[in-house]
Amino acid sequence: MSKRKAHHVTPDGKVGWRVIAEGAQKSPALLDNKIDAIVRVKELAKSAPLGQIKTQKKRREKPN
Repeated sequence: MSKRKAHHVTPDGKVGWRVIAEGAQKSPALLDNKIDAIVRVKELAKSAPLGQIKTQKKRREKPN
């Protein structure tokens, strides 16, 4: 039985969106917007037999 390979799309501060495989040390992609990050993570997930995508929302900063 194959193990599921999860890929994450997470906000990276004010820079953009990071695409990273679960358990990986390095991120294969840092993109400007979430849509581009999702397109890239879909490509990565499709290359694995049991690919999975997990996304996070960008947190809004509270006004002072």
